[in-house]
Amino acid sequence: MACLSRKVSIYACAALVVVIVAIVLLSSSLKKVESTEVAVEYDTQERDLGAIKGEGLHSGPPFFDFLKFSAVYLSREIETRCVSKDGLLLPLTVGFQYLPNRTQVKEIVSLYRDSKNYDRLVVAAATSAIHHGCGLFAISEFQSRRIEVQEQQKKFMEQIFQGDDGRAGLMATVIDVQLKNIEPPRRWEAAVEAKENAREDINLARNERTQALTKAETRLKVAQEQARIAAAEAETESQILINRAAAEADSLLNRFEKEANQTKFAMEALGLDIEGILRYLLNRQIEKKKRIEIGMHQPAVTPNDQP
Repeated sequence: MACLSRKVSIYACAALVVVIVAIVLLSSSLKKVESTEVAVEYDTQERDLGAIKGEGLHSGPPFFDFLKFSAVYLSREIETRCVSKDGLLLPLTVGFQYLPNRTQVKEIVSLYRDSKNYDRLVVAAATSAIHHGCGLFAISEFQSRRIEVQEQQKKFMEQIFQGDDGRAGLMATVIDVQLKNIEPPRRWEAAVEAKENAREDINLARNERTQALTKAETRLKVAQEQARIAAAEAETESQILINRAAAEADSLLNRFEKEANQTKFAMEALGLDIEGILRYLLNRQIEKKKRIEIGMHQPAVTPNDQP
């Protein structure tokens, strides 16, 4: 008896271990990608990259991971000092927005490892493009030709991000570039202030209007993207509710079908008609009660009970 009890304990422990291992493997095989993300599946055991995944819950090999990147554009701001065409050092701040190319995320991971390292390289490349753009304009043109400066810096960024001359590039799209916080050297500013005030005020007003329109368009894009994300999340939630309702309906249908089959079997086995099976079921309910007082007709009689 003691030996049997010991075997039972061993089997129970083994079964518990199997259940725990199964739970661990299952939980490590499911990962979620948010609606603002795009991810590349990475098998940590085989050290191999898998398919590109979008929003949703995805399964994979045990203990796999997702290398995630943004599915919506990212904004970055760079504070630097560049040399203008006339040789003057100009402090300025440049903002830009970029988006990794979704179809090339796997190549991005192969070359740049992860989103953090990739973003650092994007900022470094954008800084280089800003310096290239600065060298094409005199310091006075950073205000009078502000839009052209922005466009030229964007062009240099696009060349680096998309790649040229056989270079792979950063595989990203430049959405927009904003030139701001320009601080010309004080001595130069004082020398040309009287001559340039009127013309620069007009140009600055025009440029600020364009910049305001650019910012408004950027906010519109953000709002549109947020609306799309909210709609996608609502659609996902509605699908979950639909699936849950369908599962509950199937469960109720299966239970009613099982009860109907049991009743049919009892009718055939006991040779009862509809009224007889109702009395039979009533008798079964009465048997479950410890004490009951009820007025009723004679209970159903099966063929075996007839005299």
